[in-house]
Amino acid sequence: MAMEGTDERELQLKIDQYGDMLFKLSYIRLQNVEDAEDVVQEVFYQYLKNQGSFQSPEHEKAWLLKVTMNACRKVWRSAWRRHRSDWQPDGEMTDEKWAEDSCPDSNVFQPGPEESMFRE
Repeated sequence: MAMEGTDERELQLKIDQYGDMLFKLSYIRLQNVEDAEDVVQEVFYQYLKNQGSFQSPEHEKAWLLKVTMNACRKVWRSAWRRHRSDWQPDGEMTDEKWAEDSCPDSNVFQPGPEESMFRE
């Protein structure tokens, strides 16, 4: 199903022409394949809504890049992204900072001086 004069072949040509570039840009910014794919999908949806308002191919490309950057910024700032953790299928997390901050003996409680005075 095409929107407002855009045939599917024309849209597929634009996806083939710009899709990889937009995905790479999104992935570099977000460091997550699923988020990058979502951004590219959203960008092409916005493209369908705004098609026909471009003055030249250069304007079209610049618009796609700007919309991609804005969509990445929106994902990066979202509360959902800030409060999730990326787990690999083998159970290891991809977020290096989390791995560095985690304690190998996290299941063992070792009270500090303030906790020990309340246990007496």
